[in-house]
Amino acid sequence: PMRVAIVVLGDFGQSPRMQYHALALADSGRDVEVIAYAGSAPFRAVSDHPQITMHLTRAPIAAARRLPGFLFVAWQFMRLCGQGLGLLWNLLLIAGKPDVVLVQNPPAVPTLAIALVAARLRSARLIIDWHNFSHAMLALRLGPDHGAVRMLRWHERAFGRRADAHLCVSRAMQSELRAHWRIPNAAVLYDRPAEMFAPTLPQERSTLLRRILNGVAPWPDDGKRPAIIVC
Repeated sequence: PMRVAIVVLGDFGQSPRMQYHALALADSGRDVEVIAYAGSAPFRAVSDHPQITMHLTRAPIAAARRLPGFLFVAWQFMRLCGQGLGLLWNLLLIAGKPDVVLVQNPPAVPTLAIALVAARLRSARLIIDWHNFSHAMLALRLGPDHGAVRMLRWHERAFGRRADAHLCVSRAMQSELRAHWRIPNAAVLYDRPAEMFAPTLPQERSTLLRRILNGVAPWPDDGKRPAIIVC
């Protein structure tokens, strides 16, 4: 069967969309190998699936946000070099030979370059699933005119365009990729909840709400159900 390597340079347990990809591919008969960082527990349907193999490693220490800009960039550079070597090692020597490499973006660095090199060396197709733009996220920390932000934007565009296929999360992302990134064929793939998520039955709602509000807010005596706002 086709083998797909799914690359997440982040906590796989906190990447539900990539877990859905892994589960859907495995349920359709593909062999799936996940290369990601350990942390939160993945869905049990994913971790127990016989056709999903996970290669999870410990995430490197992140740079403190209070560091000055130049120290933050230097620390990130050293950290990304280590991440790139680890990712290349996993894709070339640990995981089986893939037919497809599916990468989550962001982070673009070092994921896109390393995944592209590994895919070409192993004669695999590279697919990018665009969740956001790395340079836009870095701009929140350093400002849009910072040299590192401009360099990251160039890198993200240059390597992103070389993928064989593209997925994205919204029509707005699809339009941005088409208009400014010369990626005309990105397919919009909307998130949908897995089968484990279901509406709470009416007779169970009061019990659930009481458990959620326990110790946070008193349950009203008039029997009216309080509203819960999730931010």
